[in-house]
Amino acid sequence: MRVIGRFMIIGGFLYGLIVEGFGHANTTIGGPVLFIGIGLEIWGWLRTRKENKRVEAPEQDITVKQLLNNPTFTVHAFNPAIAKGIEDDIRDHLASLKNLIQGSAQLQAKQTFEL
Repeated sequence: MRVIGRFMIIGGFLYGLIVEGFGHANTTIGGPVLFIGIGLEIWGWLRTRKENKRVEAPEQDITVKQLLNNPTFTVHAFNPAIAKGIEDDIRDHLASLKNLIQGSAQLQAKQTFEL
């Protein structure tokens, strides 16, 4: 996408300069092609940045609130072996979280002492 955007920027600029500027042609193609190329370049840069952030930040935190609001999530791994290890870790952590919540939900009976 970024490569196409770059070609459109260069092509739109050159077409506008040579054909529409020096050649005095009555076409208005150069400007829109230039701005569409700039838009594609920016969009491609933003998507690349988003992908790079995912790779550069190996810690992928998921809060309990996120799990309660939307129980589906995606975790990115470099290969299937690492993905399997991450899946096992997530299952262990979820089981311990479930036990913690169940233990916290059970109320202890009040103990009273008479003097």
